[in-house]
Amino acid sequence: MTPTTAAVRAGLSRRLIELRHSFTGTALVSQLFWPVATLAAIAWQVARDPVPGRRT
Repeated sequence: MTPTTAAVRAGLSRRLIELRHSFTGTALVSQLFWPVATLAAIAWQVARDPVPGRRT
């Protein structure tokens, strides 16, 4: 196995480990909740405000 191949394989395995750690635990709740809550609040505000010049 060449050094380049070994480095690529090690990097891929470490990437999977870090990805698994970032999607487990209580941090996942905050990582998903706040962006979704922010987008929902923006969508609610935009949908609530009338568009100027448009008849309702």
